[in-house]
Amino acid sequence: MIEVYDCPVCGSQELVIVKDHVFHKPIDCPNPPPAHVPYATERLWILFRHILPGTDKIRIKVILCSQCGLMFTNPRMTPDEVAVKYSVIESLESARLRSKLDPPRKIEKRAKRIKAEIERFLGAPVAGMRILDFGGAQGHNLVPFAEKNECCVVDLVKQEMPQGVDYLGKSLDDIPAHYRFNLILLSHVLEHSLDPVTLLSELASNLCENGAIYVEVPLGAFREWRVLKEPLTHLNFFSEQSLSACMRLAGFSRLSIRTRFQWVTHGMNWCVNAIGKLTSSQVEVENHTHASTRKQMKNFRLYVPFLVFKSVEKTKRLILRR
Repeated sequence: MIEVYDCPVCGSQELVIVKDHVFHKPIDCPNPPPAHVPYATERLWILFRHILPGTDKIRIKVILCSQCGLMFTNPRMTPDEVAVKYSVIESLESARLRSKLDPPRKIEKRAKRIKAEIERFLGAPVAGMRILDFGGAQGHNLVPFAEKNECCVVDLVKQEMPQGVDYLGKSLDDIPAHYRFNLILLSHVLEHSLDPVTLLSELASNLCENGAIYVEVPLGAFREWRVLKEPLTHLNFFSEQSLSACMRLAGFSRLSIRTRFQWVTHGMNWCVNAIGKLTSSQVEVENHTHASTRKQMKNFRLYVPFLVFKSVEKTKRLILRR
């Protein structure tokens, strides 16, 4: 892992440390860890066994960029270390096994929400399009689109796809050279990326003229950066401000950005949803002026629905145990 001195989004060196975390090598974790081992424990096992062998603890700082508002972990993995991480995860078959043990819930509700958000932005039904879900796992978010569109998934782990959805491969290199997409979904991917602007730019190059991209990330600037359980999964903690900057730098000039408390895969959380189009005009942000990172870091009203949801889920679990 390497210390970085430039913001991964805007390149600024106006960086402020806002939090220190110390992570320790997990004690008595089986080798290899079985699927029922807690997710964070497994990631720490990968960190200390495969990325930092011989190390028992590491200090990870959370940095705030004063220019674009991105919050990110430092030090960061190198591209080779990221490749090691995913190789080990694939060998453990963690994604498949966890999906079987605890499958995503309310997948239809989530997919319909995404479709409605996109159609609101486009002002028309999504039909006759070629659509890519990059990092789309089992392709659940494409199901409402599949009947009237050509739908594809690119993901590091090949899984069984729903009817009407094709798996193209592990990376953008696996996409046929002549393919261009009218719409790309990028849901809960950018927070994992070492270089989010480059990833968005590469996806933009796979869009056809007047194509659009839907981006969804956790509102990591809300509280995740404070309570980080392991440093291998989420490397970036976005706000409306930093996601807007990231998309503008990648060339998307028509943007719709808003924060919602919504269902993801296993529960509800605050997320930032953005839709962008490549146009020749100046940057146009719809709906409202995006909220700054510092505002979303300190907006204590965000805790109300979050804590209510957590309380309801806890009550449900207690009832089921009786």
